[in-house]
Amino acid sequence: MAERTSAHYLALVRGAAQDAAELEQIYRQAVATGEERAFREAVATVLQSGQRTPVLLAWGYRLDLLPLPASGEMAPGRSAGGPSDPSRSWGPALAVSLGLGLLWTLLAGDQPPVPFPDAARPLFWLGWAPATGFAILAYLALAGNPGVRERRWLLAAGTLVALAALAGGLARARTDDVAFLTAAHLPLAVVLALGVAVTGPADRPGAQWFPLLLKYAEVLLTAGVFAMASGFLGALTMGIFAVLGIQIPDATVERAAAFVLGTLPVLAVASVYNPRAVPTGQDLTQGPLRLLRLFARLALPAVAGVLVLYLFWFLPHHFWRGFQDRSLLLVYNLTVVTLLGLMALAVPTRDEAGTSPWLRRVLILTAFLTFLLNAYALAANLSRVWHFGLTPNRHAVAGWNGVTLALLAAILLGQVRATDRDWTERFAAALVRFLPLLAGWVGWVLVASPFLW
Repeated sequence: MAERTSAHYLALVRGAAQDAAELEQIYRQAVATGEERAFREAVATVLQSGQRTPVLLAWGYRLDLLPLPASGEMAPGRSAGGPSDPSRSWGPALAVSLGLGLLWTLLAGDQPPVPFPDAARPLFWLGWAPATGFAILAYLALAGNPGVRERRWLLAAGTLVALAALAGGLARARTDDVAFLTAAHLPLAVVLALGVAVTGPADRPGAQWFPLLLKYAEVLLTAGVFAMASGFLGALTMGIFAVLGIQIPDATVERAAAFVLGTLPVLAVASVYNPRAVPTGQDLTQGPLRLLRLFARLALPAVAGVLVLYLFWFLPHHFWRGFQDRSLLLVYNLTVVTLLGLMALAVPTRDEAGTSPWLRRVLILTAFLTFLLNAYALAANLSRVWHFGLTPNRHAVAGWNGVTLALLAAILLGQVRATDRDWTERFAAALVRFLPLLAGWVGWVLVASPFLW
């Protein structure tokens, strides 16, 4: 019972970390029920995890969990530039970004900086993801709290080096389907390795993965915006030179593109991720992520309507097309992945759950329809394996179909048992619970595919 009480207050305190009035109400409730100690322990745990909002810091001083700063000394979480001054992060971000840009230029050489084995140098399509992961890790270590999670930084860095060496040794000389599968799965392995590095040991690692997944989406969107802006400026620059009669060699353009693209990932991370806080301490209510989540919630009803029309009208009339058309089957699988991303973005946080009574029904409907589409795609893929044999692509896709099918089943079963108070936590927990299985399949594809084919 005591453990359940502590977990209860830990969730309440974390959810009210930026709401002074709500946190005061939680405290008064704890005093009235004789659970003040559980409240105090919850505040201490959240502070230790790196989630240090001004409201939580005030409670840390009030409950004697933090020492008061001496006269003239900066309080925790502050710098000369004010609360959470970004100037502490931009110095390392710029330095690491420039270094990564130069490294991308060297890896790309005289070929285009694209992750395609048939178009780019092996050093680039195999090296860009581990190099980027290593650079992001270096930035987080330099800009974050000194001395925190050093073992995790070293473990993640060693994993990135091992991934690059493994992929390079197994697939460097290939340009077949195995090479493309390696190019597609290596960035996923890097993302998972970075996730292990930033989930702090002071808090439950499982609880940190869902906000981390949301931050990954925000970083990806920010990097995409930066890339589009850079492309526009690059095209404008080339147009100006063309008007002046100056022809820029293609090799120079490709090297400039490699350098610029290489600087963007770390700058995107620095723009939206607080390196001094664990994922549960990140702000999920502002910036590009807020727009991304709003778009997902607005798009879900329309997406669910299109799925109903497709699954119950079009598919019965053209049932065997997916069994015969490889490109259509690819579209189905990409649709399943996109729908999972939309659902993850649309799931509200605990304090938002009461404001969206319609959202749970839309999410459950979308999960059910996605389950049906995924089951159809798995059946079609297995049919092609039976008739035409096992290939690297069919092998990889079958595993992904199995993982996503189990994930969607867990979401639906969790919602059957959920109440109006805990359905958001159950939805997010189901998404996170299958990450080890996903990581295992990514590792299997990277290691096994070169040996099987």
